[in-house]
Amino acid sequence: MPSLPKVIDGVEYNTLPSPTSKDFSRATRKLKRPNATIMAPSNGAKPSIPNIDPTDQTLTSCLLFEPPIPNGGNISESGLYYIANHKYVSGSYTILDNALNPLWTSLTNALPLWLAPNMVTTLGGLHCGVGYGLLWWYSPDFDKSPPDWVVWLCGYCTFAYYTLDCMDGKQARRTGSSSPLGQLFITLFSLLKLIIGSVSYPAKKEEYHTHVLPHCVGGFFGTTEVNYALGLIAIIMGCVDREVFFMRSFKEFMEPLAGDSILQHIPDAVKEAELRNVAVGGWLTVSTVLMILSIGRVLRHPRVAPPSASTFEVFQGRMNAMSKLLSPALLCVAGFVVPPTAVRTSMAKMPFAAIQWDAVPLWLMAIWIRFDENLTKMGADFVLGLLCFYYAWRLLHWANITIDQICAKLDINCFTIKKKKAD
Repeated sequence: MPSLPKVIDGVEYNTLPSPTSKDFSRATRKLKRPNATIMAPSNGAKPSIPNIDPTDQTLTSCLLFEPPIPNGGNISESGLYYIANHKYVSGSYTILDNALNPLWTSLTNALPLWLAPNMVTTLGGLHCGVGYGLLWWYSPDFDKSPPDWVVWLCGYCTFAYYTLDCMDGKQARRTGSSSPLGQLFITLFSLLKLIIGSVSYPAKKEEYHTHVLPHCVGGFFGTTEVNYALGLIAIIMGCVDREVFFMRSFKEFMEPLAGDSILQHIPDAVKEAELRNVAVGGWLTVSTVLMILSIGRVLRHPRVAPPSASTFEVFQGRMNAMSKLLSPALLCVAGFVVPPTAVRTSMAKMPFAAIQWDAVPLWLMAIWIRFDENLTKMGADFVLGLLCFYYAWRLLHWANITIDQICAKLDINCFTIKKKKAD
């Protein structure tokens, strides 16, 4: 017998059966939905929800191409439905997070109430742009050290960016203007910081599969520690001769700090290596460990490996997850590809291809520069510059269309707080 309709606030709903393990094996999950169009109320508090059948496609296998979107745009109607109902779920907080939270709250309370949360996020993102722009201007090939004041300023910009990043959500709750669009802005700016893109990418993919965004390990090491440590290191590096500091051996650096008791347990190859190489190797090691831990959590999660599923279904789900977590195409251009896929997947619950074709121009350009002996350095810099502008245009074009879609769906403004209509 079909279930009786349920009426809430004059809107008729049909309750659908609860999902079972078979739904996981089919990689889809049907949710409750209205059987009539819901129009926005007179005060503009709620967005309209079209007569659609929203489907969670985060477990859908997709190797080369995403399914086309029927009505154009970047987000499907089903994806817009999920974005409109998206609830941010964060992981645990670290000791430093809890210690700094009163400071972030005090700074937020000093902001004017008319300042939109997305504008706070954008102000933080502009600090990243200033830092990267100055580094590019003074050392475009990273083959020479920039002026000390540039390094100091980059340290400040890192502190300012992350502090504002921690304030925008508080400003949204303070002004009553919280919306899923805020997470889009945070995703765009945080993943554009390519220095930590290798860590941010698996975190976003973990949210895609588990619907929880982790930002720390063990409750003591997370994004707050990483960002503030990078800012502090930059400020300290602005006070020393960086070429002399990083060109010396790791042994010379460690002897005054640890002595022979610790150095005797370190391989000779590491001790004789230049400090700059050891620092890069250490960063890659930490990033690799964080990625492995993230992948392990995903592969053990009930959404990927349901307890009631068969061995084959578990294997199929894990292979599908691995194809997306380890996609080399995404890692190649993480800053330009991850923001779109992060929104399409974790927020809109849309499928995405494991192979992202936006990486192909970069691959072809790298092969050309590597093997064409007639290509001069000036020519290589020129084509790489064109490629950067191309990717920047693609990202901005994508963001513009997506923001318009979300704003229209939620009946909000992007950079201003929309006044609610009177009853």
